[in-house]
Amino acid sequence: MSAIAIAPTPSTAPSRRPRRFELETTGREDVLVRVLTLLRRRGCRIVAVDFHEGDRHRPERFELAIDAPTRIDHRLESWLTGLVDVVAVHPD
Repeated sequence: MSAIAIAPTPSTAPSRRPRRFELETTGREDVLVRVLTLLRRRGCRIVAVDFHEGDRHRPERFELAIDAPTRIDHRLESWLTGLVDVVAVHPD
């Protein structure tokens, strides 16, 4: 009996859970564009974004779900923290 090994295609490959982050920012309007641009340039697939600008009634909320290539996954938090107007990054 012989067996044939078939490499998994993207549709049959085991899926990883997206990485989730909550970001604290200075509240400037350009931070959303900076974060999304960095992630796309690094080859990440942005699965979900929840962004609400803060006002006098509530603080800003910025949450992300990202599917990152394995080769850069470990560097995401430091890259996000290094962006202008990003104060802190909290992985979930």
